[in-house]
Amino acid sequence: MSDGVREGFLPLVARLLLVSEFLVAVNGEIFGWSSQAAYMAAHGMTHVAPLLGAALAIEALGSLCLITGFQADNAAAAVMFVYRGAQPTGHESRR
Repeated sequence: MSDGVREGFLPLVARLLLVSEFLVAVNGEIFGWSSQAAYMAAHGMTHVAPLLGAALAIEALGSLCLITGFQADNAAAAVMFVYRGAQPTGHESRR
C-alpha cells in the first residue's frame, strides 16, 4: 500500500466513519430542537436550552475538527466526554 493512501486517504475515511454518528446527533438536535428539549425536561434536567446548545456546539465543532484533523485528539476527547456524561448510570437504567 502506498504512503499516500496509508497516510492521506485511509485516515480521512476513518475520521469520516467515526464522525458519522456525531453528525446524526447534530442533525437531530438542529431539526428536532423542541423534541430534544422536551425529552430532557421530562427527565428532570434543568437549564435545558443552554445544555442542549452546548452539546450541539461541541458535537458540531468536534465533528469539524475530526474531519479536518485539526486538534482531532482534543476534539474526540471533548465529544466523548459529552457522550459519557449523557449516559445513564447503572441504577437509572434499571428503572
